[in-house]
Amino acid sequence: MSNSQTDFEYCQTKLKKNAAFLHFSALTVTEEARPATMALYAFYAELSRISRQVTSQEMGEIRLQWWNDVVEDATIDGQKGCGLANIGPLASALKQIQRQYNLPQPELLNIIRSRSFDVGTTPMPNLEAYQAYVMALNASLLRLTMQILNNGEPATIENDLIVHSSLAIGLANHLFYWPQDARRNKLFLPLDAFARQEVSVTGIFDIETSSGLHAALEDLCQLALAHHFKAKSHLASLKKTAQSHLAPAFLGLAISEKMIKMRQKHPTKDLTLPLWRGYWKIWRMTASL
Repeated sequence: MSNSQTDFEYCQTKLKKNAAFLHFSALTVTEEARPATMALYAFYAELSRISRQVTSQEMGEIRLQWWNDVVEDATIDGQKGCGLANIGPLASALKQIQRQYNLPQPELLNIIRSRSFDVGTTPMPNLEAYQAYVMALNASLLRLTMQILNNGEPATIENDLIVHSSLAIGLANHLFYWPQDARRNKLFLPLDAFARQEVSVTGIFDIETSSGLHAALEDLCQLALAHHFKAKSHLASLKKTAQSHLAPAFLGLAISEKMIKMRQKHPTKDLTLPLWRGYWKIWRMTASL
């Protein structure tokens, strides 16, 4: 067994443990593209965990800078084997797919640098800042995934599909997990949505049940559903342009609507989406693409 095989097997195991729905989504792509998709998703999931693993913003920034350096370092060459043995299997696999699929460095750096917000202590100030944050994360992930599915060539698709999908998936996840985030004094959702309902930062972090809090969350759920509807409408364009092979990149939409509606029903409750239900929704969406 080659070191390369070992690296990608590690990524698959890591992804299944840390992000089960991303792992299941990656299983739906072609066998050829699957190892690279698993590695990309494992990288994305690993960065998302940093803020929950570190005890200070400084430690988080150090870990993000390490990933930044790995992506930028052109001397780590997968073909020559230079440096790969010393950076760990996940980073090694990332460098290999970065080269193999010509993954744009700026897109990878967008994902890393946007996670600086995660390790900070400032709430998300407004919807404009939130949209910029989510686009840097989710839109970059979508474009990178599509490039892998397109055999290393940039995909040309409707920008509206990327925008609405990124915002729908981002809002769904941040709404779903907002109570857990609030308990560690973190707010990913736009603060101005709560301010309009006269809900203070303290009220958010203390999860004080109020009509204002419920109204703010409902407004955000409605916004998320609107983006989800538009994303699903634009997804049909992939078939019309003979680009159905790119559709698996958008499987995050499969569970987003359910997550949003669960939050609408239980505004302040900790939520869990059973794996079987998430898998079933991903499978159904895959069958329809």
